[in-house]
Amino acid sequence: MDHISAIRAFTQVARRESFSAASRDLNTAASVVSRYVKELENDLGVRLFIRTTRKVSLTEAGQNFLVRAQALLDDFDAMRESTQALHSQPSGRLRITAPLALGQNLLAPLLPELMKRYPKLSVSVHFTNQVVDLIGEGCDLAVRFVAHLEDSGLVARKLGESRSLLCAAPEYLAGTALPCSPEDLSLHSCVLFCDDGSSRWELASSAGEPLSIKVNGRLSVNSMEAARTAALGGIGISLLPEFLIRDDLESGQLTELLSEYTPPATPFYMVYPQRQFVPAKVRCFIDFCVEKLG
Repeated sequence: MDHISAIRAFTQVARRESFSAASRDLNTAASVVSRYVKELENDLGVRLFIRTTRKVSLTEAGQNFLVRAQALLDDFDAMRESTQALHSQPSGRLRITAPLALGQNLLAPLLPELMKRYPKLSVSVHFTNQVVDLIGEGCDLAVRFVAHLEDSGLVARKLGESRSLLCAAPEYLAGTALPCSPEDLSLHSCVLFCDDGSSRWELASSAGEPLSIKVNGRLSVNSMEAARTAALGGIGISLLPEFLIRDDLESGQLTELLSEYTPPATPFYMVYPQRQFVPAKVRCFIDFCVEKLG
């Protein structure tokens, strides 16, 4: 039995919960995928799947086997790619996930240069503010704002820091008095970012003194892009990442306020599964991002 092919078929069926979908992903006949799984079950002496007319689901033994099977495939692929990399360029499909605003504004502009530098590399990017299970979803790496990792099977590599600024459109500022202190923000209409369920902005003075400011506003959004659009539309004052509004500040569409009062910079990290061999496609992407953003 070709154990690697059988395990690859098993993991794909588990991920897709379908033999036919797995066969399409693997570009292999469904009968071959079914045979691989059957041979694997016979070899292990356990049932890996519960099959019904509507669904394919893992047994308890299958769930336990899946974790190690995926780790084995990751190490095998990484070992093969690292060996091939001695004589060739990185290749294969690189699967990345990143927060929406950061991904669109910092990562997406880098992708054309990355793909020109590595013409054998294919890239799939999923921008989402949800924390993705890298191993469960088959992703190679993620960009995240947190350094603390609950999953000890992941490695974090710092890429840079994100600084947020208070800003508003000239249209809004023309009809109101400029805030002279953080406390003045409570007198203004602010665009609230409701993902954290808070109407307080955590700032810091130039001396590093923390300030928690109560703010008010008629508009709450859960997207930085939406908050930027609202600020550009003259709705009120917003607290936004510098990378998102850099061009708006340079063009004068937004004006920075209270520049001496900003939140502490938030670091962001490249996160990837811990394994003995880091795949060449992952290594080249990490090195590229550190070169451009680090």
